[in-house]
Amino acid sequence: MTTHCTILLLDTNCSSRILREKYDLERKALKAIPFFSEIAQLFEFDPIMYGLALERMKLDNLFISECMRNNEEIMLKAIRLDFCRIYDASNELKKNREFVMKALRVNGRAFELMVNELRNDQELVRLAIENGCGDALEFANEDLRSDRELVLKAIRNSMSAFSHCSKELKNDREVVFEAVKKNPIITIMTIPENMKKDREILLNAVKLDGTSIQFAAKYVKQDREILLESIGPNYVAGFLLASPEIQNDREFALQAVKRNGKVLGRVPHQFRKDKEIVLEAVKQCGDALKDADESLKQDVEIVTAAITQEGCAFKYAHESLRRDRDLVYLAVSSNGYALGYAALPSLKSDVEIIKKAIKINPRAITYSTDLIKEKEFILEAIDINPRVAEYAADELKQDRDVILAYFKHNTLAILECPEIVKQDREFVLEAVKLNGSAFFECGTYFKHDREIIMEALMTYNFITRDEYNYLLKDRTFLIQMIEKINSR
Repeated sequence: MTTHCTILLLDTNCSSRILREKYDLERKALKAIPFFSEIAQLFEFDPIMYGLALERMKLDNLFISECMRNNEEIMLKAIRLDFCRIYDASNELKKNREFVMKALRVNGRAFELMVNELRNDQELVRLAIENGCGDALEFANEDLRSDRELVLKAIRNSMSAFSHCSKELKNDREVVFEAVKKNPIITIMTIPENMKKDREILLNAVKLDGTSIQFAAKYVKQDREILLESIGPNYVAGFLLASPEIQNDREFALQAVKRNGKVLGRVPHQFRKDKEIVLEAVKQCGDALKDADESLKQDVEIVTAAITQEGCAFKYAHESLRRDRDLVYLAVSSNGYALGYAALPSLKSDVEIIKKAIKINPRAITYSTDLIKEKEFILEAIDINPRVAEYAADELKQDRDVILAYFKHNTLAILECPEIVKQDREFVLEAVKLNGSAFFECGTYFKHDREIIMEALMTYNFITRDEYNYLLKDRTFLIQMIEKINSR
């Protein structure tokens, strides 16, 4: 394949001078505009431009041509950005120990894709660990697995490194504490039994991840502090692992629901009638209202606290409260979907309530079969939440005024536009001024429109190869475009 670079070597006549000028122009263009990576293939024989693409534009997904895969400097730049790029290096480089050492120094994780015959090289293993690849400890010999400082480095960079360290270090409290910081669950699973009895280690583990308590359950049934620390927003098993005596302790139940309201569904039934306990539970998790005693589901204070935390907890409230306009308004203020649980149809068409609901959840507009058909209300609602346009009646989704109103807030709305709108030049020009990415959806109709291309570049700074090749035909315009972009 003939390239610009090879032609330039034949600088013997006027035509080569023209080619040189064209090549220099393309260099300036590449500096000014981060074209799609395929544009960089114009320079697949030019290490300088490849380096520019990798360093300045951070094109870590840049296609690396065959002639570059054996270029040590280019490959190291690519590996620095993404360790996976060692896979793109030539077989010669991948098997070259000196190159591999350099690669590990810029990105230790390159070890993960090294050729198998080098993985047992202990010097490379050490180098990988020292530069951020703790997983390399798996390939270490016993001497490296017993190297305390090296193992600590590995643990700080890998969630699985602890499982590969020596037996002696698995009994080292400092090493275990470091492992707990990185991955409390795996650490508590794999430490020796005598270490699971270490209260300080367990307490640190459950503070980071309450689920780790299950792997030391038999040692904590009577430890209130560890049990409570293990109860968090996403985990309640700490309550279930407690002894029956502790589970029936009112103060323990109260503290547990403060940490996770869902514990209310696990506490003894007498506590589900306890207003203080239920109130604390719904303050933490509104949905805990479903586990409250029926008598408390009619309590205004309890229901108010629940829907303030989670609007949709409104569905668990007694019907008499779901008829209350003030409570409906409060519920939709937290979650617009709560409107669906209002007990009166008139409340679902209340304009003030609807506006409050759609501010958080645009789909709440669908609860009113009348308002979704009213153009004036939809236009007003789009200003409150642009996504309301997605749930308007079908005939309004095709309305030009509605489309333009939505587009002012969401330029990607052009994806859903009818084809006739995408062919409207004024509409597309306005679109690309707001977001040049709209050009790629309408490019079929305006791919050679210079004004639209220019505006697209000013706001999105990207261009496809087809448009780029078209612009190359007009050198003056391309220079103007580069200067305008650089002057921003």
